[in-house]
Amino acid sequence: MTNLVSIFLYDSNAAVSKAVLDELAAPLSDDERERAARFGHAGARRDFVTGRFLLRHALTRHCPTCLPKDWQFVIGPYGKPALADDSPALQFNLSHTKGLLACAITEAGAVGIDVETLERKSDLEKLARRFFSPLESKALLALPVEQRRERFFRIWTLKEAYIKARGGGLGISLGSFSYTFKASDALQLQVHEGEEPCACWQAHSYRVGAVHRLGLVLPGSAPPRVPALTLESFWLGEPEHRAQPEWLGGTLELPGSTMEVG
Repeated sequence: MTNLVSIFLYDSNAAVSKAVLDELAAPLSDDERERAARFGHAGARRDFVTGRFLLRHALTRHCPTCLPKDWQFVIGPYGKPALADDSPALQFNLSHTKGLLACAITEAGAVGIDVETLERKSDLEKLARRFFSPLESKALLALPVEQRRERFFRIWTLKEAYIKARGGGLGISLGSFSYTFKASDALQLQVHEGEEPCACWQAHSYRVGAVHRLGLVLPGSAPPRVPALTLESFWLGEPEHRAQPEWLGGTLELPGSTMEVG
């Protein structure tokens, strides 16, 4: 098993024609296409189809012997998708927010990823009081006002990523564990209310571009190798000009923050 983690990001702000969206849906399963058709909002339908397209092609980049259309998925008891039992030993997780889709793939074990836009129009202090632990909320409100938005989304994405890595869904309360920040900017996880932490989790927080924050959580003490945290783009031209996604080269190495479990 390796601690290699591949993160694929897709800029979802680009307009996508119906013809292109239909082509992106081609490798999806019948069930996925039926789910896409049930979305009443065109943007939600586009994000779902593009996300599944991204996932299938990203998995094939990891395991080229399996075509994008051949991947089969199962749904866990709390709604987390996973590969079927006869698939390669890969773990993955998806997240999307306004303007960005993200997919993490690894053999290191359960993985959780979450992305959020910093432009979200919400009362962040109210959300922190409602969903953060008292420890996190108090620390956030102690910061200067101009630093709170960045810190809020750093905590929020890491909390969502931890819950997704655990696979517990709504069964794990956002307030049942806390992230605290040391002077070195290292993270510490404290678990409350009877939750049993894994022997060791690690978390990494990234700023992606000007307006997005990404949180990544997976088990293990060795820092993961993230070979290409980069904005992966598809050629979304008309179908007659496009047969396969075009992955643009280049690597954006961003510093993460290792999390200690306490």
